Amino acid sequence: ANIKIAGLELLSPNVSDKAVASGSEMTYTWKVPDSAGPSRADVSSVPYVYFSSVEPVSHVNAGLAGVIAVASGGGLESHKNYPVDIPVVYPLLFNVFRENLSPLLEDSIKRYAEGDCSQQDLDGLTEDEEWIESNAMHSINGFLFCNNPTIESKVGVKVRFYIFGFGSEESMHSPVFHNQLVQSQVR
Repeated sequence: ANIKIAGLELLSPNVSDKAVASGSEMTYTWKVPDSAGPSRADVSSVPYVYFSSVEPVSHVNAGLAGVIAVASGGGLESHKNYPVDIPVVYPLLFNVFRENLSPLLEDSIKRYAEGDCSQQDLDGLTEDEEWIESNAMHSINGFLFCNNPTIESKVGVKVRFYIFGFGSEESMHSPVFHNQLVQSQVR
């Protein structure tokens, strides 16, 4: 896979459409113009999503997705990389992962299927409509069935959420904040 940050220009290396081998390392440099950071109307940092530039759909469905924050100069705590004005930050990916689109699907079936799994069995599963729908996983940061780490903060402490998702209207998974005052800012 390779990484793309939506809205930022990759300066180096020049490998945007080439896969980086599993287990290897790559250092990236992006151009982050002043216009990419927060304006006077924004909070102190703004989010950008990253994902694979090689196979965006299949790699996102394998979990290669995330968020980075861009702050103005001096806008991050140097020891934590958190915004200076907010002590707690939670990036939240509300997404429906479609495991049938993941490049890891065949390996997962072989690893977790009971008994031997022939190529004919694999082909049958990947064409079965009910099985395909059963692999649509509604998640928050890749966690399913309410098993994600608890999001908590002390009373009176401001918390910033970077909320994002990928896909179409069929992949929507809406956040709900109960009994909380939420100030939203869409960029």
